[in-house]
Formats: sequence, C-alpha cells, structure tokens
Amino acid sequence: MQAVSICAAMTLAMTLAIAAAPPGRAQPADAKAGETLAQERCAPCHGVAGGGGAESKRAQTLEEIAKGPKGGSNALRDFLHSTQANVSHPGAMPNLGLSERQTADLSAYLATLRKD
Repeated sequence: MQAVSICAAMTLAMTLAIAAAPPGRAQPADAKAGETLAQERCAPCHGVAGGGGAESKRAQTLEEIAKGPKGGSNALRDFLHSTQANVSHPGAMPNLGLSERQTADLSAYLATLRKD
C-alpha cells in the first residue's frame, strides 16, 4: 500500500511540474534547418558557402553578415523582423516574414559561419 502511495505522489508531482512549465517551451535552434532556409531564401542575394549572390552586387555574403554587427542572434532577429523594401528604399532587403523559429534556425546557421 505504501508503494502505491509513493507512486501516486510521484505521479502527482510530475503532473504538477509539467503543468507549471511555461507553454511552448522552445526547442534548441537547428543550424542545419537554418542552412536549408539560407539556401532557399537568402542565397539569391547573399549566396551561400562564402559566395555572393547573383542578383545584387551590394548584398553582403552570409559569412560577412555572420561576422558583422548584425550576426548575433538578437541583432539578427531585430534586423530580419524590421527590414522591408519600399518605395523610398526599393533596393533594401525585403521583410521575409520569417517566424521566430526560422529566425532562430538561421541565426544558429550564421553562428557556424562565425567560427574560424
């Protein structure tokens, strides 16, 4: 009987711990998913694997971005969520409409490019 009580107490404790956990606990960023995203969405202008993009002579390579002031995760997130080409800045980087998860994955990929 005592074993049943201990088991019930442990089950209750685990249930309460799970219920108290913040909702939507974030998974670690995935650099491989970020690389795939970079190839799909960033490569046309910025290139991948050290090469610049074909569409824009002004766009930095991803490696340059990674090693620059906008390469950190918070700076990159802020930049990606605020950029948008418009009539007054037609050549500016467009807002890609990335989710927080995509931005985190892209940031994780750029972190791999910062390493020398």
